[in-house]
This record gives sequence, C-alpha cells and structure tokens, in this order.
Amino acid sequence: VVAVVASGVNQPEWLLFATARGLVKRTLAAEYSHARRAALPALRLETDDRLVGAEAAESDAQMLLHTSTGKAIRFAATEVRPTGRAAGGVRAIKLDAGDQVLPGTLTVRGTAVLTLTAAGVARRAPIMDYPLQGRDGAGVRAMTLSDKTGSLVTAFSVANRSTVEGLDGTGRALVREAKEVPMQ
Repeated sequence: VVAVVASGVNQPEWLLFATARGLVKRTLAAEYSHARRAALPALRLETDDRLVGAEAAESDAQMLLHTSTGKAIRFAATEVRPTGRAAGGVRAIKLDAGDQVLPGTLTVRGTAVLTLTAAGVARRAPIMDYPLQGRDGAGVRAMTLSDKTGSLVTAFSVANRSTVEGLDGTGRALVREAKEVPMQ
C-alpha cells in the first residue's frame, strides 16, 4: 500500500498521483467513489515505474515533489490536465539519470518543508524558498547532499506546531516537534 485517502461527507475534489519517474496525474475524486470488491484501475504505469504517492486535494492545491538527488519542484496542480481513472500521467520534473521522485507529501499544506536524508540529517526550509514554477521544469536545489548525508529519502510540508513521527531501519520510533529541526 502506497497511500490511503479517506472519503465520505467532505470528499475532496481531486486525487493527485506521483510516480518515481516524475510523472503526475490529476483525476476527479468522484471517479473513485463507486467502490467494488475488485480493485479499480487508478493509474496506468510503465513497467519500470512505480507509484510513490497519492493525495486528496482541492482545486487551488500546489504540488511539491522532491528527488533523491536533492532537487524539488513546486507548481500549481491546475497545470496537470485532468484525466480519467485508467490514464497515465504527465511529466512533472526533468530527472537526471539515476534520480527518482521520493515518497512524501505531494501538496503544500504547511509553512515549511522538512527534508530527511538516509543518514538521518534533517532540515526545514520556508515554503517560499521553493519558487512557484511551471510543471516539467528542472526544479531547484532543495538540499545539498554529500557522502556524509547520503541521498534524500523523504520530504514533506510541516507547520511549526507539527509533530514528526517516524521509524528508523531498526524499527525504533522517533518523535520530534517540527520546530526542533533547524530552519535553514
């Protein structure tokens, strides 16, 4: 399971999807409201690609994607043409060889972005440090990486009062207040 989206009385207008190869998709949430026991197609994927995130969003959402080499792109979700359930996505970010889009939040929901590397190095940056661009760009440098930090493993939007919870590779739970992570 990559993502779970709650629905019901306050059903969001859109569902947004992102793949490791930098494709994104926007579909009306109502297209998934007729649940059956059999799985519904949600996104057409190429054999060498995989889903890294799915999220509910409103019409005015901004998408924010990060890559393993430390790049990021922020753009209006309305730049992604709406498609049906079984359609594929469109390119959101130009990736270098060996790079991939990471799991994390797909939309801007807080005042800052928290990035985390394989070595456990974390930092926060104001959302305004991520310029609003057009879809299908090269993105900006979100974090400078080195052999000491390792690659970027996730990034997500946070507010100052957010609590960040996670697990390390040994199964230990880590809990921190977002404001404890340095703002840079």
